[in-house]
Amino acid sequence: MRREFQKVIKLHPSDTKTLIPIPIEVPPGAASLRMRFTYSPMKVDDLELGRELMRAKIASYAQDCEGDPSIPPAVKAFWMEVAQDVERFLPLRNLLNFSLYDPAGAFRGRWDSPQYFGKWTEVGGSLSRGFLGGGLEPGQWTIELEVHALLSKEVEAVLEVEVLGSESPQWFAGEMHSHTNHSDGRASLAEVREAIKERRLDFMVLSDHNTIAAHSDIPRENFNPLVIPGLEWTTFHGHAVAVGIREYVDWRAKREDNLKEKIAAVHRQGGLVSIAHPFTVGDPFCTGCEWEYANADLSQVDLLEIWSGSWQKTAIPNWRALTWWDELLNKGYRITGVGARDLHRLEQLDEADAPNTYVCARACSEKEILAALKRGAVQVSIGPLAELKVRTARGSAYTIGETVPLYEGEQRELVISVDGLGSDGYELRLIGNGTVVQRTLGYRGEEKVIPIPAHLDWLRVQVHRSTPDAAPVLITNPIYFG
Repeated sequence: MRREFQKVIKLHPSDTKTLIPIPIEVPPGAASLRMRFTYSPMKVDDLELGRELMRAKIASYAQDCEGDPSIPPAVKAFWMEVAQDVERFLPLRNLLNFSLYDPAGAFRGRWDSPQYFGKWTEVGGSLSRGFLGGGLEPGQWTIELEVHALLSKEVEAVLEVEVLGSESPQWFAGEMHSHTNHSDGRASLAEVREAIKERRLDFMVLSDHNTIAAHSDIPRENFNPLVIPGLEWTTFHGHAVAVGIREYVDWRAKREDNLKEKIAAVHRQGGLVSIAHPFTVGDPFCTGCEWEYANADLSQVDLLEIWSGSWQKTAIPNWRALTWWDELLNKGYRITGVGARDLHRLEQLDEADAPNTYVCARACSEKEILAALKRGAVQVSIGPLAELKVRTARGSAYTIGETVPLYEGEQRELVISVDGLGSDGYELRLIGNGTVVQRTLGYRGEEKVIPIPAHLDWLRVQVHRSTPDAAPVLITNPIYFG
């Protein structure tokens, strides 16, 4: 994707000391915003006009100084002697700059003519001096032209803008379920964000129990890490995270409800619904924590926590969640599997067997992250990441979250490699339609090419430790066939 824009503006002395907004539309998937600005003339060619203006200014300034008793007479005399040489102030110059604001109105940087006149500046890719980092949120950005001084009869300003898309989406790591001290979390949002940043995570979902009070703590400059606003429905019969909402959605529901209207209320805000820790031990230990909505319309559910918290501490609930996920996939539900710590204490971020959710997106913006979650471009991992694709006899390739079209008799193969496993041998499992269709022991991440059985509707990959508990280190979402 590449979009180019040029605006030519004719300016006059009457425009001095004004701000001129120039809207720039940044589409989804943008990875870099580049700007080049020039204006002409930069210097005021009319030297006689410059002399006249400076003489008038010096006379006015001298009059102000003359009446100031705090300035020693010798200093006044020296300054007047220097000021009489008006040529030292010439040529005067026209002065223009601009500032950049994102769709939320947050300041993202400033162009200053001495260092960048006629040169490209960039936000989103390599970051130019004077500009702030962060994702390129889709929407209307504003370049605000600062007209500081115009002395020439006419000045022509030329603004060139390029919006570039990322040619190769990248994996962004995030925490999908976080609490602050606006509910039962131990830390403020600012403290959680700082801890998330220290662990090099790119985003987090803010999901306090049944309240959006902490949304007001989300900073205007919302990046590094990105905070996605949300809420955790904490009902009497199960929990779910509403991801990407800004308005409160009532959590109260009866056990027999199908939850259609409540889920629709989230979707109307552009958000996603994620069933949280469905098999956590519920009543009376953790009241309402276990998912009991037998009549819930699962066709409307977007995400499912398949790995919640430290695997060692929650192995049985997590194994059960994985099994349920496979059952739902076999029934045709395309629900994305995610991982989460259910973060209440900052120390949970240091649990080595707790998962991050890795999302493949073109930019770390709320819109891009939500879209990637919805389409299933997701891996759940403690660090290792898989490169996974299905190759067909026609030469096409498909990856996580995508659907491979079926052609009768066409041969297909899975190509997989995993980065970050280290030297210990692991167990690689190819899961198809809920069963292990191939198992490789002693796997260290090397590339493997595996023929794919013809009858599969979906397949995904899990990598496990070669230990008695077979704890996973990586779970991918499926590639589908159909």
